[in-house]
Amino acid sequence: MKAVRVHKPGGPEGMVYEDVPDPQAGSGQVVVKVEAIGLNFAEVNRRRNAPMKSNRASESSRPFPPRR
Repeated sequence: MKAVRVHKPGGPEGMVYEDVPDPQAGSGQVVVKVEAIGLNFAEVNRRRNAPMKSNRASESSRPFPPRR
């Protein structure tokens, strides 16, 4: 299977898309098939150690201008 793994600290360049062994379920566990995943803007900023912004409407700002 494929996975995005982190091999070193720093920005998104530390995230590597690579082959990994299929997971094996242990006793009392199950393996769930995942069809798709996503990495969003907040996760990439977290890798860069960028400050997290508040979700409160009075303190938030859009990272990009809204489309018209």
